[in-house]
Amino acid sequence: MRKHLITLALILALTAVLIPSAAAQDGGTPEPEDMAGGDNAYVRFAHFAQGVDASDVYLNQEASDLEPLEFGGLSEWRAVPAGTTNVALAPAGGTIDNATLAPADYELAAGQWVTIFVVGAADGAQAVVVEEDHSDTAPGVANSTFVNALAGTDTAANFLRDDVVFVSELMPIGNETEMLSSTSIPMDAGTYTFGANETYTPENVIGSQPDTKINETSHYLFVALGGDSPQLFIDETPLYEVQLLTGELEAPGTLIEAARGDDLLGPFADALDAAGLTEMLSGAGPYTVFATVDFAVDEIRAQYGDGEELANYLRGFIVEGDLKFTDVMNSESLTSVGGQTLTVSAANGNGYINDTQILEANIAASNGTIHIIGLSPEFGGPAPGQPAEGDMGAAATEEAGMGDTEDTEMGDGMTATEEPVMEATEAAQG
Repeated sequence: MRKHLITLALILALTAVLIPSAAAQDGGTPEPEDMAGGDNAYVRFAHFAQGVDASDVYLNQEASDLEPLEFGGLSEWRAVPAGTTNVALAPAGGTIDNATLAPADYELAAGQWVTIFVVGAADGAQAVVVEEDHSDTAPGVANSTFVNALAGTDTAANFLRDDVVFVSELMPIGNETEMLSSTSIPMDAGTYTFGANETYTPENVIGSQPDTKINETSHYLFVALGGDSPQLFIDETPLYEVQLLTGELEAPGTLIEAARGDDLLGPFADALDAAGLTEMLSGAGPYTVFATVDFAVDEIRAQYGDGEELANYLRGFIVEGDLKFTDVMNSESLTSVGGQTLTVSAANGNGYINDTQILEANIAASNGTIHIIGLSPEFGGPAPGQPAEGDMGAAATEEAGMGDTEDTEMGDGMTATEEPVMEATEAAQG
């Protein structure tokens, strides 16, 4: 899965299109063939059926390896062959003969991601399939799916972000009118207070989740739950989990596997091995790695060799913490694990670390994030504002239909190149 070649102008263009609104409810989910998937579909289960005890999940008449699903619980994702999948739930430790959710067939398309909601009550549990959007996002953006799981009622629900209606009038899943009960839309990264209330009696609050951080590249599931204790349920699926399932990232999915699996980072992964840094970047972390693109690694190793000098150089581009592109561009400087100061800047619509252009951002790993950088001016690379080798930034801009970034107008008559770090940060975060 190739990430976007990054220019700040491209972020401005994409986020202007992708900023969600409450009116965007019915247009967000791509067709399955546009999503990662190969020959598999991906499924998980949500147990929100009142009075139904912990349950085992059966797939195609066989007990799955998923942990017993408690009420209010969400299972892990599982890959299943595209086509017909038979699903049932039975009391934990029991047999399918005593199923609380009778076996039923579901048609799942290749590349499709669905959560099967088990709702209702013990004497009438039902399953409702909700499709989610796990496609790639632009930098500064996450995917989100909103679901009204107030099953057994006719209560419409609103979802709020920072006290403003973000998604409106979703009907309960399984409603007889077949009105919209779920929607997937992109969401700008940031920290928000989320809430849910009844659409027509908004004083009836379903639940609230303050200070919730939305990480770019992740997918979030928001569920309005009823019953004895109404609540707003939120779950995050990080990008690396998606890529582990699809096979785009090899297990265990650390920064080392992410580097080795990227077409532009093979030589950089070799340099990490030569410098003795593989163990560190295979550990818990998290770390953010500014990784040198393949064509530039030879220049670095020619100067620093394969020993401690190379390790010291590479440590200078590793930072503690998991920083996505927006996090980086929100910073004036960063401190590397080697103690060096990394300056963050922007010029002509491109982001830079120590005057070295960020060519590709947000390569996911279980213990951090990689951003690919070009050849440093120290080794003859372009100065900030000058085209990178192959003019990668300009190519990305042209592909997006941006043309000359100097003429890209934003609100209030500003252009994309006026105070670019501030503009890119604001656009990426909405």
